[in-house]
Amino acid sequence: WQGENWEGRGYDIVSFFPEFTPPDCNDCGMGYGDLEVDYQDTSEDYWPIADGTQPLGIITFSRGYNDMSWELEMNTYNRINWYFDYLSPYSPTPNPPDDNQPVGYIRNSTLPVDDIRLGIQELGIGLDSYIDYDGHAGAFLSEFMGFHGIWYKDLNQYNESAPCFTAGHIHVGSQVSIDNAILATEESLRILIEYLNQFIYLPGDVTGDELINILDIVLMVNYIMGLTEI
Repeated sequence: WQGENWEGRGYDIVSFFPEFTPPDCNDCGMGYGDLEVDYQDTSEDYWPIADGTQPLGIITFSRGYNDMSWELEMNTYNRINWYFDYLSPYSPTPNPPDDNQPVGYIRNSTLPVDDIRLGIQELGIGLDSYIDYDGHAGAFLSEFMGFHGIWYKDLNQYNESAPCFTAGHIHVGSQVSIDNAILATEESLRILIEYLNQFIYLPGDVTGDELINILDIVLMVNYIMGLTEI
């Protein structure tokens, strides 16, 4: 799914996800397509996708508890004790996934979690939006995927040509309807975009209104003359 200049906000939204038959399955297995529920397939698909799209921000999603939750995960671990997936080899290879970091190394969400939590609550659609500060993201493909998202951010946050500023994982309760999941996802994206705006600067846009016009010149002249501060 791709949304070019999504809602006119100046950002393209690109997402990838596995597919399942039937799509409303309960015991779904590994699925097929991009990012199957398999450690090796996820890694093999993830890095080319991330390197190809060069995202400014990443939200990874997965199915959470059997409830109405919108759980913002704070912690993902470079662990070795994963739940088995559906196809041999049943654990990540290598294990731990990031062999440049010690076992148990924590990668924390850098999403604007407080703003997202509040924004989802204010939608008034019955979701229990909360931040998991102390736990982990499940020790299965959810945490594995979330770890990869933040891992990419860590590798590219200072990349001058294609920086990634933020990443984190959201668990979506399995009782959340598709319609409400769409509403909450879109609100999470709006909040993420507002957060990203602080990092994006258009050269010459002195007023910060995302336009370059006479107002920028006036403000700069006034600053040079000591009539105003920027």
